[in-house]
Amino acid sequence: MAVELAKVSLWLDAFTIGAPLSFLDHHLRCGNSLVGATFKDLESATTGQLFGIDYEPLVRAIRHVIQVNQMADATAAEVQQSASEYGRARIELSGYQVVLDLLLAKYFGFPDAVKLLSHYGKNLDLSSAHRFKTSLESLEELATVDRIEALARQADRRFFHWEIEFPEVFFGFADADGRRVRHKDLIVAGSAGFDSVVGNPPYDVLAEKELGIDLSELLTYFRSESRYACGLGGKLNLYKLFICRNVPLARHGGGVGHIVPMPLLGDEQAVGVRKMLLAETAISRIDAFPQKDDPSNRVFEDAKLSTCVFVTRHSTEDTPIRVRVHPGKEILASSPALSMRRNDVKLYDAENEPIVACSQADWNLATKIMGNGRMSRIRDTCKFFQGEINETNERAKGTISPDARIGPCVLRASALCLYVVREPSQKTTGDLYADIGALINRKRPDAKIHHFRHERVGVQGNAPQNNFRRLVSALIPAGTICFYTINYAPAHLSSVPIEAVLALLNSQLCEWYFRLGSSNAHANQYQLHNLPAPHFANDSSCLTRVGRFTSAMANGDTAAAFESITDLLNQPPFSVTVRDCIVAAVKRIIEIEHGRGDIARHERSALAPAAQPLQDLLDRIFYRLAGLSDDEAAGLEERLSRML
Repeated sequence: MAVELAKVSLWLDAFTIGAPLSFLDHHLRCGNSLVGATFKDLESATTGQLFGIDYEPLVRAIRHVIQVNQMADATAAEVQQSASEYGRARIELSGYQVVLDLLLAKYFGFPDAVKLLSHYGKNLDLSSAHRFKTSLESLEELATVDRIEALARQADRRFFHWEIEFPEVFFGFADADGRRVRHKDLIVAGSAGFDSVVGNPPYDVLAEKELGIDLSELLTYFRSESRYACGLGGKLNLYKLFICRNVPLARHGGGVGHIVPMPLLGDEQAVGVRKMLLAETAISRIDAFPQKDDPSNRVFEDAKLSTCVFVTRHSTEDTPIRVRVHPGKEILASSPALSMRRNDVKLYDAENEPIVACSQADWNLATKIMGNGRMSRIRDTCKFFQGEINETNERAKGTISPDARIGPCVLRASALCLYVVREPSQKTTGDLYADIGALINRKRPDAKIHHFRHERVGVQGNAPQNNFRRLVSALIPAGTICFYTINYAPAHLSSVPIEAVLALLNSQLCEWYFRLGSSNAHANQYQLHNLPAPHFANDSSCLTRVGRFTSAMANGDTAAAFESITDLLNQPPFSVTVRDCIVAAVKRIIEIEHGRGDIARHERSALAPAAQPLQDLLDRIFYRLAGLSDDEAAGLEERLSRML
């Protein structure tokens, strides 16, 4: 029905009084464009089995379609001739259609279908579906082929073989001078494929439980096809599979443009597709539309999600990527633009390779920080885990309960404030308590459930993009159990004092760096591991220097404290004296924050007046460790304030 409506739309748009309606069947085809086979698949499946592919019907079909394309359809007779020529082409292609359907059938309940091809080999007549079937020896084989053909045409299947539906796009052919046409006479070069491929693919996750249908056959097919390998990581969202399928449909140098969810740019779930686009195509332009809360100003009024449009070419040429972020649903020339190179993306994050949507000044500064050799990544210092308790699972097991007698209260992310854990500002009856004995029963000694025995740095796992901070980190006391909504790094698995990690997470530097690459409300482990961290040497700490720093800090003279270690901030790897001074500042902040006692909810977004100068001191130290000048640091903070 959609195809027929598309024809009507084109006819209405191009209608000329007195002229007949043009023939459009060869331009608009219907099917599941993700489920199909190619001649290359056929050759791979029948290698060494003496299967001979007759390409003469394919060549004749291509000639028929080319003739249809050359028709002007200026008269009713020409329209009728176009339909007749295309009808001949479909007959010539129908034998191949059956063969390719048989290849796919092994995924959809007919595991032995390919054996039928190898059994008959060169004796199969591919000049039409009818001739193919008449070459079969038994009624049982004919019935099997008929069942497969019925399956291939089912509404929920509709096998779609691109090379059969548009043969003139994917094949040229050499003149064989009357000889039998061989595969090498078919030209499948860089020119094969569409000039451009555009799409607004569905954004549906293929999840059997949520959809309530059996997807096992379809999922087996996607997981078995190499063309979809880059889209299989994380949740199997259809938009990722469409990108994997559509890029190869473009000719070499051909364009591909899609509108897809914005998480394509940075989410770990889309890392495979993103890496494929960066490695195998030349992305020229990305327009991002993060607005999702205002229905009248978001791209899709009925869908609460951020979207982006990417335009790329099927080429490995390293061209600049231009990224623009628009405040609403309109593409505005005034929106801030960023130009980046493929290698710079890896410099920002070599593992996840996010395509960051930020200002040019922020991008240049981020790549400078990670390219000057002064900073490594937090992953080189510590390791983050997700909290031990999945509330749904553990409730079902009976290991957590509202009964306070069974064990300690499980810590929720909302209890994490800057540097310290606080009681909820409003008491609720939703507290849950953990039966530690039941939780650790039969667990291996190295299982993460045992991490509760150690001090940890915890980070809220979710923070809205308009929150006062995206990273809110606190020191979690030993003996505390955490819900999944908390990401944590245990002290015993950190190569530096855990207070140094805490200082880094609560720094303006990491808050800014995190925001650049974040495309949703989550703060995941891979994003935390990517944050910049200074290189520290293995030297001995100078107690005199640490004492001088601590004394100045206690006297409220943060400028003197900074000056006492300035010469140690110039060259990496940095002295552990600097690290110990950072730890001293953090311990003092924690002491001050604990001294505040119970505070109102609105007060939690800021440190105590006595603690804020110490935070400013830590920020200044981290800026200098990262190699930033005072002007660069001031510019960073000004732009960060606008993000907030």
